[in-house]
Amino acid sequence: MALIRKGKSCYYLLPIEKSLAMLVPYGTLQVLTSTVTENVISIYVYLLNRYIASLERPFRYTIDELKSTVGLSTNTRSNNYIISSILLLLEKLGLLKK
Repeated sequence: MALIRKGKSCYYLLPIEKSLAMLVPYGTLQVLTSTVTENVISIYVYLLNRYIASLERPFRYTIDELKSTVGLSTNTRSNNYIISSILLLLEKLGLLKK
């Protein structure tokens, strides 16, 4: 555990399990946090984790899998549009290839 002091405040950095953490390049994270929703970031990190777990080889995923990742109902077809829009945005940002 690390202690960080900022003025009169103290913050503790708690150790986390490495399998739960993902390092995202600072520039990418800056663009994502200033322009997109939490769901977009969650799907990007999920897909990046899957890519690394597959030893950086192509892998398959389903729309339902991504809906579950961000807490959307898998029974609602209108949520497919939300996920498709997120995937298109990640592709346009150059973070995802078809």
